[in-house]
Amino acid sequence: VSMKAAEGLTIYYTVDGTEPTTASTAYTAPFALDKTTTVKAVASDGTNLSEVVTVEFKKMQVLTCADAAAACTTTESADKYVVRGYVTALVDGGYSTTYKNATLWMADAADGGNVIQAFRLTPVATADQQVKVGDYIEAIGTLKKYNSTPEITSGTYTIIPAPAPAA
Repeated sequence: VSMKAAEGLTIYYTVDGTEPTTASTAYTAPFALDKTTTVKAVASDGTNLSEVVTVEFKKMQVLTCADAAAACTTTESADKYVVRGYVTALVDGGYSTTYKNATLWMADAADGGNVIQAFRLTPVATADQQVKVGDYIEAIGTLKKYNSTPEITSGTYTIIPAPAPAA
């Protein structure tokens, strides 16, 4: 979690649901969260407090391609999930310059076939980050089954380093 305030102001925050005051933890550096957490923060000039800013950070479940495909139903999931896997096939060239997104198939192994479709996900880095077959990606989005096709959709993707092979 990274926070920023105007120069000369100090940010105070809580992660336990209570309202922050100048007695709360002072923000000095970005910090990590390991579970779903509500962060509340205020800025202070030493005398006055800003309005409280409240942000809920929701921990997303990381799924394999096979588990994500199995979890798909005809109703789009309310929660977003992280699905990591290898690009096994590109749909219509993979990247759409018209829509600035990608449609592809993913699997848990580079030669694992077409397990779940990543449907029109937007690249996180830049619009020109085009995927290719064999890339290992992290897709974040909702799960649904469109007709009989399991999909992760309504989200983003990032090309990431592939995991080290098992010993």
